[in-house]
Amino acid sequence: MGRMNTQGIVIALIDVPQEHTEDYNRWYDFDHLPEFAALPGMLLGRRYVAPPEYKALRLPSPLPELADGCGTYCTTYLIGDADFDAVQERWSQRGDDLRKQRRMFRYGKIADVGYYRLDYTQVRDDIPASAEAAPHLRDTGIMIVLTEVADPAERAGVDQWFRDMHAPDLLEVHGVTAAMRFSRVDRPPGRYANVYMLEGDPLETQRDLDRRIPEWQERGRSPAPGGASQILFQSVYRPVLPMQYDFQVE
Repeated sequence: MGRMNTQGIVIALIDVPQEHTEDYNRWYDFDHLPEFAALPGMLLGRRYVAPPEYKALRLPSPLPELADGCGTYCTTYLIGDADFDAVQERWSQRGDDLRKQRRMFRYGKIADVGYYRLDYTQVRDDIPASAEAAPHLRDTGIMIVLTEVADPAERAGVDQWFRDMHAPDLLEVHGVTAAMRFSRVDRPPGRYANVYMLEGDPLETQRDLDRRIPEWQERGRSPAPGGASQILFQSVYRPVLPMQYDFQVE
């Protein structure tokens, strides 16, 4: 079988009440994630959570579904198939099958789920892994930044700014090991996900980022040219460790 490189990612942001934490996470680890990660064309599934102290550092979101601390859990699935229509069809069929088998969790709510095509990756200079290997780096957390560039005429310029300026700046932030940019394929064009792989404490990454932003603004390195890129959601997450579900989410 030929080697499959990462073509994209599924990002799911989910909320579940605190009282269902144990049941939900066992279901996700031992039922739901394995079933979807095993689909043809899928490479890897990972799970993360944002406890209250993580949510406290978030920027306000203009999206009602992701405001006020929503998007507690984040699941990512790496896609190795460039045919995103086929990926979505298989995904939908698997979901239908599991619902018929009554294997879907009753008490959760999906805040947002999207399919994204990989546009660009960059790895920190001291890490020998190639750019194509960046999505497979081990991590102690991730930072997800969902953005929108509403004006089609501005998108190429924002993409160039990310490659030439923003990604290199983020790779100097404490704990950031790789920067990746994805464009959403299941919505009208203009939605993006910037995903950053982390080492160390994700809270320290967020705090260091917050310290650096005023300097970037003063030097004209942030925000994107013309303010064309709007942040819709930004959060750091830590991994959900199997069978270690004694954390707070509310």
